[in-house]
Amino acid sequence: MLSYFALGVEQLWMVNPLMERCPRIRSTVITCVLWNIRKCRNAKVFRSEDETNLMISRRCREDLSLLSN
Repeated sequence: MLSYFALGVEQLWMVNPLMERCPRIRSTVITCVLWNIRKCRNAKVFRSEDETNLMISRRCREDLSLLSN
């Protein structure tokens, strides 16, 4: 399996991890991305904090690396 953790944002567009063949991995990645988008929205609404896309992608990477162990 390709390690998505070492890729930058631009490379992820080319690799497209959402096209993963294994349904369990694909659903885990999608769930992680959606969860972190919701966390970003909650930070904006409830704490008036703006998060960059880089912060969100790092948090996704960290969450997925925890799940992979």
